[in-house]
Amino acid sequence: MHFNLRHYARNAVTLIEVVFAMGVVLIGLLGLLSILPLAGRRAQDAMSLSVGSRAAQSVLDELEIRRYLTEGRLRPIPATTPPPPPLPLPDTNLKISPLPAPFCIDPLFASLTSIPGSIVANNGYDPTVFPYYKVMHNPLSDPSTVLAPWPVVQPRLTRVGVTRNSTDPEIRKITLTASQALALVEARDDLIVTRPTDRTLNPNFKDGEVVAVNDGTVSGLEYGQRLPSGDFTWIATVNPLPGGVYASVSVVVMRKRVRTFDPPTATSAPEKPSGNAIDERLAYVTYASGFNGGAGGTVHLVSAANTVSNVLAGDWVMLSRMVGGTPYHRWYRVVSASDEAEEFVTDGTPTMDDTNLTSRFPSAGQSVWRQTVLLDGPDWSFNFLDSSGSSRKYADDTFANNTYATILEDVVSVTERTVLLSNL
Repeated sequence: MHFNLRHYARNAVTLIEVVFAMGVVLIGLLGLLSILPLAGRRAQDAMSLSVGSRAAQSVLDELEIRRYLTEGRLRPIPATTPPPPPLPLPDTNLKISPLPAPFCIDPLFASLTSIPGSIVANNGYDPTVFPYYKVMHNPLSDPSTVLAPWPVVQPRLTRVGVTRNSTDPEIRKITLTASQALALVEARDDLIVTRPTDRTLNPNFKDGEVVAVNDGTVSGLEYGQRLPSGDFTWIATVNPLPGGVYASVSVVVMRKRVRTFDPPTATSAPEKPSGNAIDERLAYVTYASGFNGGAGGTVHLVSAANTVSNVLAGDWVMLSRMVGGTPYHRWYRVVSASDEAEEFVTDGTPTMDDTNLTSRFPSAGQSVWRQTVLLDGPDWSFNFLDSSGSSRKYADDTFANNTYATILEDVVSVTERTVLLSNL
């Protein structure tokens, strides 16, 4: 009898095929695992942007309701005693006389930061202004040491805190306590909270805690209200516009902000860039291209080599310059940045950088880093001029009207609105 073995053979896979199949599955799993952290960060960024935008709109509404400026409750952070006078108030003609300089409302910083009686003379820091660097600080030198000062005064915002609401004039001079300031600047980043019907009522505080009821007799939260997680806080930069009637108000929402800053007293530079301040950094703009038609443009940011240089896509920077003797500031989002900052030493003659861009520096022999950054935002006039007065893309040697950049950490959104100064 004849048997057909092929007819009775069973289909099967070999060990080699099994190993290859397992390898394909493992490669797929590794690929999936590699994108999970990225997906998580993208989801967190999207959530932060949504929370930041909503919080900023709420803060802008609150600022117009509370009218801290009109009520005289905004005071510069004192570096001496007695406390400085409040900012000028709007008059009945909707004018400011004199027009106040740009200022930064920063209640939490004002309540938590310990500032000595006189600004420390052996470094470049000054916490009474935003960013916290002296107006004559050289952004190309280590801020922990004092070298040759910048040849001209740089634009800064006066950093102000919110004072207590009281009929007693002496109490009214005192800045909010840390818990009060924290309750003021913390974004309600949980679920929508219940609010009193009358939004013009001032928040009540008792024993350092928020009293949610309107009469202030009972300590506690209204039914359905949740405490914020505290991840998001805000500051507001206010730029009075020409004419003295309106101001541009930008609410900057930050995630997990460093909430306090103690001016260092060391006389020597730290060993690593991270030893210098990170929360607010100052850079000098040496090159600019674009910034026409609202499409943003490209800039070169240059700062001291012993400061942190990483500027990443999604960060925010504030450009500042003098316009007709008046400081002006605008916020821009970083669209992209070069992977790494390049380092070089400023040249002496004719004070140009190492790529012959003819960008002007006030002194030679300073170790700096430079990073190319693409910014998204409104038009900006850098007003770089050559010896004949013609416009060019590179920083000139007048310095009086050149542009500086403030780099902030962990900003999730910046929301700008033009408001009447009398409504602040």
